[in-house]
Amino acid sequence: SYFDIAGEKPVFRHSRMPKSFIELFLYNSLYLFVKEASSTPVNLESWLKDYSAYSYNQTVIQKLNQAFKNKNTNTEFKYFHLLMPHSPYTFGSEFPYADLTVDNYAKYWQFTNEKLLAILKNAGPEKYRIIVTGDHGYIGDSINPHNTFGAFYGFDKADVDRVSTVQDIGLLIRKYLIGR
Repeated sequence: SYFDIAGEKPVFRHSRMPKSFIELFLYNSLYLFVKEASSTPVNLESWLKDYSAYSYNQTVIQKLNQAFKNKNTNTEFKYFHLLMPHSPYTFGSEFPYADLTVDNYAKYWQFTNEKLLAILKNAGPEKYRIIVTGDHGYIGDSINPHNTFGAFYGFDKADVDRVSTVQDIGLLIRKYLIGR
């Protein structure tokens, strides 16, 4: 999770990530932009370039690589959430900031896929059970944002075939972690 739930702290939280549901709500509104604009004029493009998503994504990718190197048991479960290919479309010098267009989304989507595939290939996916999902596709223009995907490594095909909704993924995880 991004914020504390029932006293549990997330494994990683960037300093600019929300610490509560109220902060999360404000974070996803124009509140921060208005707050910053009221004290100092803010250039939206500049603000997006400096947005902490890059450092967050960089840290998650580092922790993902670490997790594959430090696997301890067959019943270990780790969850990683990237803010990719969400805007802002940037990953430091590897993917310099790009405007919010369909073409740039497609390029950032491809970059994200290449980055994840390299991690998975280095990890040796045959040694793990891995689920890769998208939460939605591109939002805007004439593209259907409900087009997304799921990839499952290390699971029986019959079990994967039963997955038809996001909620079913939880049942799949439960079956393989605790056997029911």
